[in-house]
Amino acid sequence: MKWLVLVALCLAGCRHRSTEATAFRLIPNAAGGSLLLPPAAVSAPVGCEITGEDVPTAIEALEEKNCFSVDVAKKLREGVGMRPEQSLYAAYGYRAGSEGLDLRSGVRLKIVRAHFDKLPAQRKSALDGYLGLTTVSFDSFEDARGRVGFRYQGVESKPESVGAVGEDLAFGKEARVMPVYRLLMLTHYVKSGKKRAALVLGTKSVVEMRGLELRLRENPGESCEAMVARSKGVCFSFEGELTVSPEVLVRVNGEAKALAWGTTVKMIAGSAKTVTLRRVWGKKLRSVVVEGDPAALLNTALVGGDEVELR
Repeated sequence: MKWLVLVALCLAGCRHRSTEATAFRLIPNAAGGSLLLPPAAVSAPVGCEITGEDVPTAIEALEEKNCFSVDVAKKLREGVGMRPEQSLYAAYGYRAGSEGLDLRSGVRLKIVRAHFDKLPAQRKSALDGYLGLTTVSFDSFEDARGRVGFRYQGVESKPESVGAVGEDLAFGKEARVMPVYRLLMLTHYVKSGKKRAALVLGTKSVVEMRGLELRLRENPGESCEAMVARSKGVCFSFEGELTVSPEVLVRVNGEAKALAWGTTVKMIAGSAKTVTLRRVWGKKLRSVVVEGDPAALLNTALVGGDEVELR
């Protein structure tokens, strides 16, 4: 299967040519499969056309050729055709097997922590001293300037006698509104012996975020304080026996739902005979119009703000 990525570059960034299309289009590809096309078209300067099997790889190759600055990458991801299952890359810069994803409106962050009354070295079995679980949830939002922040949604304790730790509850207040936030889902042991489950980084630009990610790869045990000491960024390290996971906030038959990361239309369709999907583009909900095989819609990965009707 061959893909053609076309990119329009302007001094002000990435501009989209308006078209007559008012909806996403899911079209069959000549070599099999389908493309999910947003209602905007882009064109390319000489020397910046790339054909390849994988759109994300092609976009990254364009960056390496200096066809555009990294700050344009986010807009570019949203403006080119993607395989239906690559929706998470278009919306959040997430690729299967990668560690990071952008936190944007429509994503819920869940912090699930296991509580024990014994230190790991004192336990005779995996559940020795186990007290229970707490789940603290925060929803990402974007303000009028496109900056990202977090709203506390509540805490769930099992059993109710277990209380959430202060650092989990404080995240939403301490994570001030920033232009870029990214969740790094990684697990390793830092020099102190504490288990780091995830990092949330906030920066004023995509360029600065890229720099912090490179530093982290070189020194995965670096403290948050050291990472943002020379910048105005923020860093949160989630350590201990916990998981930090994203969910996408969608509506299914009008009902608000928080679905697991990577959920496709097929996973929630059940025995429905007809399935319709609407997705946000340019602050408007637009229908996904299927051309050819209607079953191709079922492979589409859901993103925050999607609305699905099942009948």
